[in-house]
Amino acid sequence: SGEISSSTILLSLSTSSGEVSSSSLLLPLTTSTGKVSSTTILLPFSSSSGEISSSSLLLQLPTTTGKISTTTILSPPPPPKTYSPPYYYSSPPPPPKSYSPPYYYTSPPPPVSYPHPHPHPHPKPLVFKVVGKVYCYRCYDWTNPKKSHDKKHLKGAVVEVTCKAGDKTVKAYGKTKINGKYAITVEGYNYRKYGGEVCTAKLHAPPKGSPCNIPTSYHMGNKGARLHVKSKTKY
Repeated sequence: SGEISSSTILLSLSTSSGEVSSSSLLLPLTTSTGKVSSTTILLPFSSSSGEISSSSLLLQLPTTTGKISTTTILSPPPPPKTYSPPYYYSSPPPPPKSYSPPYYYTSPPPPVSYPHPHPHPHPKPLVFKVVGKVYCYRCYDWTNPKKSHDKKHLKGAVVEVTCKAGDKTVKAYGKTKINGKYAITVEGYNYRKYGGEVCTAKLHAPPKGSPCNIPTSYHMGNKGARLHVKSKTKY
């Protein structure tokens, strides 16, 4: 009707100069007396295009002179917080276990043993031994020794064996037993090379304190009796 009513006043508002112009936005102004009040004016404000839209903001504008001013603008209350459901942590499922077959220990096979070849048998050392007997005649016939009688075994007499090994002489000694026998091993003599023909045996010393202390020529016992082979093993 072109009149200002007590309910709503349509005003033009310029946000830059604070004056009312025809190009400004149309704002509804509600008062209690029908006049412009200095208390509160609710203004819809467009932040970009200057047009009133559903996305505009409602601002409170307090004034002191009753005129619309752009000096002080209070922003509207913050928008309500959106509801977010609480977060519950759930751990991921464990990875599936890979199946490993059980381990069974198997010992390695024993080493193969090969029979050792038989070594060439070393020849056993040849043992050269001289054996014999020593008697004592109580009645010795010097003219005919073979007729001597009353003889007995002489114990403790020392017998000497001498062998010629080329330019070398090998000697060995031994004593008679209670039966008058002696067995003398000649060591260091090469019987295979020189044989026994170059060896002799003779009386070296009588028993200590014995009256039979004179070597006789019977069988060349005083100078050296020739030896002959009595027995031998294969060599």
